[in-house]
Amino acid sequence: MLINIKKTSQTGLESNIEFNNKVFYYHVFGSLYLENEAEVIKSILDDNQEYLRKLVGNFTVVVLDPISGQVKIVSDRPGKQNIFYHMGSQGLTISDDFWEIKEALSLSIDDVDRMAIKQQLVFFTGLNGRTLFKEVKSVPAASILKFKLDDLNVTIKRYWQFSYNENQLSYDDKLDLIDQTFTNALGTIKKLNPQEESFAVGVSGGLDSRIIPYYATKNGMNIEGFTIGIERPRKLFLSNDFNSANKIASHFGIERRTLQYNSISFEEQLQMETRLAPEVGSQMFKIVDVGQLKSNILITGASGFVIGASPMYSSMKQSPLVDHTLLYQSLLGTKPRAAKVKKAISSLTGASLSFKPQLNMTGFGSFFTKEEVDECIADIEQFYSDLGPLSKSEKLMNYAIFGVGRNNAKGAFESFLGQKESYSIYTPFFLDTVQQFSEDELLNRQLFQEFIAKRLPELAAIQGQDFKPTLLGEIVH
Repeated sequence: MLINIKKTSQTGLESNIEFNNKVFYYHVFGSLYLENEAEVIKSILDDNQEYLRKLVGNFTVVVLDPISGQVKIVSDRPGKQNIFYHMGSQGLTISDDFWEIKEALSLSIDDVDRMAIKQQLVFFTGLNGRTLFKEVKSVPAASILKFKLDDLNVTIKRYWQFSYNENQLSYDDKLDLIDQTFTNALGTIKKLNPQEESFAVGVSGGLDSRIIPYYATKNGMNIEGFTIGIERPRKLFLSNDFNSANKIASHFGIERRTLQYNSISFEEQLQMETRLAPEVGSQMFKIVDVGQLKSNILITGASGFVIGASPMYSSMKQSPLVDHTLLYQSLLGTKPRAAKVKKAISSLTGASLSFKPQLNMTGFGSFFTKEEVDECIADIEQFYSDLGPLSKSEKLMNYAIFGVGRNNAKGAFESFLGQKESYSIYTPFFLDTVQQFSEDELLNRQLFQEFIAKRLPELAAIQGQDFKPTLLGEIVH
């Protein structure tokens, strides 16, 4: 969808609303979920940030005041709608398709931002809104962008950021809140898709594989399970993932099919990745033939970092914030040789051996120089500085949300590059819920794991994302 707005004309804004005796034109990218569209547009016009902070959806809204020539772009809190914009002599051009905006602006190889390409390779995303073309920017999450067509001026203001809220909720109140959030999340997805007979869910033995079918069943939803990979990599025995996936499918009585990682040729995967999602980290060997699935809608565990399920929180308290970010959110972290062996020996004997990742601050030769590393670090430091006096975990959460997390509609595992519409059970649904946690309750999914153990004991035999056993036990039949 392409929008172009000039001083005296516009294309693409086909909806309109009257507010304060004036007519405004607008377009909604994505979905407002169950929110009232007219009230959302009015809140944007009225700059009602308190209202915006409460919205639950997957949207970016463009609103034009044709009299003043001012345009607002407002993104939802997770910002998973990747929207691109360009402000210049051709006016304001906006699109949800990267190649569409490239064609509309007649961009060429001379317009390529080489630094942005390097950032995407090393940091899995462009920093500070950069894209593969110099003058094309991406709309950041939870932000209000204001454009003045007369002087080509743009201002960006963040209307929300993650932080822990002081509250009087008891331990049991928080467990109740987690249960309510899951129930509401799956219930909302069902309401938004009443015509769907089933929903596709990745079943690989992890926590999401158990949570989603449980709450889907609670909401009367049919699940079509799938697993990407090779069932018997060593020919004789099932892999652990497939063995666990079969148990889960049997436990919930759901159909499960295997999607071969090589069902599409390597060359075709490269072409699909370039065409469908040039803005996200590589999804090679996770791109499969989605035609094998009967369901039109995916339900995923994308953005699990929201509930503390991410290696980025590991050893957070022992490292400077920027160093820690580079270790776990870039390719600048390197593992020492024989790290697994050293870790095992250290665990068994107590010997002090270096098996933790080390930070490479010198870059990768001429491809990514030390000066370029320093430039990227300065961007990250500025991002953290702009957040104000938040804790380390709060700042890391914001970095994940505003950085890699915004690509998860196409770039999360089992997202299939956005070939099918998808919903995450975590964002946007859990943002308000997790803000009621304390830091200790968030880290390593502490409260989340206790919720599973106490409220859903039949699901307690789970495998964490870091592949370490968490809660022990068998699936109860």
